[in-house]
Amino acid sequence: MPRRRRELGTTADVPGIGMTHTIEISDELRDRLDLQLEEDETYEELIAELLAMYETEGTFLQEGYSE
Repeated sequence: MPRRRRELGTTADVPGIGMTHTIEISDELRDRLDLQLEEDETYEELIAELLAMYETEGTFLQEGYSE
């Protein structure tokens, strides 16, 4: 599957993001992210929101571990 380089820049609205980093994602994943973006929302904001939800819900558990 081809990968597309997407540069994630900084935004004033997303705390904890300082430097710009480049990540590689597939075209399919980018399309999925595009479907979730709200009007005027950046990739950085969407990813930060998803990460906050995972952290809040305790989803970052080791694979195979259940409570």
